[in-house]
Amino acid sequence: MKPIHVRLTPSKYALTINLLVHLGLVGLIWAYFEQPWLWSALALASVAHTHYRMTRAAGRLVELHINPQGQLSVARATDAALSGARLLDGSVFTRWVMVLYVQNQHKKQVLWLLPDSIDAAAYQQLLVWGRWHPMNEAD
Repeated sequence: MKPIHVRLTPSKYALTINLLVHLGLVGLIWAYFEQPWLWSALALASVAHTHYRMTRAAGRLVELHINPQGQLSVARATDAALSGARLLDGSVFTRWVMVLYVQNQHKKQVLWLLPDSIDAAAYQQLLVWGRWHPMNEAD
């Protein structure tokens, strides 16, 4: 197997979904709470959370690298990296979303990848790798 190196970009689908969920939450707060100060405070908290999640770059995935032995390395925007990770059972590989359950020596993590965050050829390559790569059971 040849190594796979994928650069990731922020997903527009994830941003759209996040905004729709928070707008729906603000609408529900406005519809069900009668006190203006209460729904204003809850709506402000929702907007603040949305702003924080959209501007936070510290935990954002920057690139994935899979070596010829099939080990996964994930680089983040900060120095925190997940290297030497192995893919666990339960990972989902579809053309709409990839949910990767990975584990290294220290912890387990769930990584969500949407197709618009990766170029099409790299997404297809990851899809093939994920479907044929042998899974590991969790410890």
